[in-house]
Amino acid sequence: MIIYFISLLLLNYVLLNFNNTIAYKLNIFDSPDKLRKFHKEKTPITGGIIIFINIFFFYLFNYFGFFDNMNLFNDKLELNVFIFSCFLIFLLGFVDDKINISANKKFLILLIILIPTIVFQDFLVIENIKLSFSEKQFNIDGIGFFWSLLCLLLFINALNMFDGINLQVGIYSLIISIFFVFKNYYLVLFITLIVSIIFFLILNSKNKSFLGDGGSYLLAYIFGYFFIKLYNESDLLNADKIVLFMIIPGLDLMRLFTVRIIAGKNPFSSDRNHLHHLLLKKFSSLKTVIATQALIILPLLLSFIYNEIAILLLISLTVYSVIIIKLR
Repeated sequence: MIIYFISLLLLNYVLLNFNNTIAYKLNIFDSPDKLRKFHKEKTPITGGIIIFINIFFFYLFNYFGFFDNMNLFNDKLELNVFIFSCFLIFLLGFVDDKINISANKKFLILLIILIPTIVFQDFLVIENIKLSFSEKQFNIDGIGFFWSLLCLLLFINALNMFDGINLQVGIYSLIISIFFVFKNYYLVLFITLIVSIIFFLILNSKNKSFLGDGGSYLLAYIFGYFFIKLYNESDLLNADKIVLFMIIPGLDLMRLFTVRIIAGKNPFSSDRNHLHHLLLKKFSSLKTVIATQALIILPLLLSFIYNEIAILLLISLTVYSVIIIKLR
């Protein structure tokens, strides 16, 4: 483990210092257009690359038996399916960052990737809905496969839409990763993620790297994968607690989809009507990030001392709605 973590830090130090070289070699930049992108100069879209390299680094150590005594994955097949699906999800986002794939094609490709992944990993099928305020479990075995697919699709798109300002998704991803570490669940994997995200945030805070679709898709898939896995394998999570983690990106997704559909637009089209865009009209970038993270962190912290998750969800919905009304 000492060898692994020293190697991990050295890897990320190298990635940090060769960030521009990687971007130029792959020709992966985000250029300002003064319509939706207002940064001052073209910026490397290397966040997803940094995170995927870290995940693959973890995979190599795991594959060759460094973590055998930790029982991280049930077998090599599960490990291989996980890393291969991560690669495909990242690759889709990476290609989209380069050539801008249409929303409908991205949706279709996501389906092609996720459907066989869930088929091969039956622990990703949600069979029961467990709520913190009820001892009764609601069986959805008949539609569990489609429910799992819908949950992953929605969260991938929600996190992608939430990624529109420096630090926002990076800090949010740290919060989720720390939760898994706190639960001692796939500890090495999530410490690996935390290290990679911190190094990315160092670059992102200086406007030297963006996460990109490759990064947001990959992180959302990993978090969705392990939220479902932990939910199915233990009593450490209820459905409403997972929703509490995802409430702000999820509400923004539903609002944007609704507004766009009413306006006759593709729900996956781009605009500057996201929560962070509305906040940026009145506040600085830093204050905007603090506000969005507070909306996520405060209910989560309260949930550890006040177990009425349904009330916390209602409060989050109310606060979000009031903010949107005030900013419009």
